[in-house]
Amino acid sequence: MARPRAPRSLPAPVRGVLRLLAAAGWTVLGLVASWVEDFPVLSVEDPLDEEDWEGWREITHRLGARVHLIGDDLFTTNLTRLRLGIARGCATGVLVKVNQNGTLSGTLEVLAEARAAGYAPVVSARSGETEDDFLADLAVGTGAGQIKVGSVRSSERLAKYNQLLRIAEDPTLSYRGYPAAPDASRNHQATARLSA
Repeated sequence: MARPRAPRSLPAPVRGVLRLLAAAGWTVLGLVASWVEDFPVLSVEDPLDEEDWEGWREITHRLGARVHLIGDDLFTTNLTRLRLGIARGCATGVLVKVNQNGTLSGTLEVLAEARAAGYAPVVSARSGETEDDFLADLAVGTGAGQIKVGSVRSSERLAKYNQLLRIAEDPTLSYRGYPAAPDASRNHQATARLSA
């Protein structure tokens, strides 16, 4: 279910840590829940394996009202997988990658389905990006509310942030809205402890 797995594709030290966690009785769900309890976490991406539907349902039931649980590998910007996740009560958000879906129309369907279900869509870049700033327009135009392009360390990322700034400076545009944020007040104690 949500037990740490040590797939061969992970580096040996990571596999070792997962084995130790499992031996100590920890589950990934318990580990993520402890982070949410102890720190001001707002979003967790892919905490579980993409085929662990039961684990995703469990972690969503336990933490979904407190943090956004974003499915990347779980949904792969695929409308069929997103609908399955919605029906099963898995995750509360979806990472959306145009080139992963393959078509703009397919990507827009995923974004619309996510918004209709109250899922938080996060428009994301992938490796090999260019200085094309279209993803910023897509995130704003669809009301996604979030964009994931990484830190400002290269021109292809900076181009997207600059486009977001140009959009924000346009007085003729207004903010479309965003799916309700998790109840961050539940994480208030952790925030207060870290601030003290």
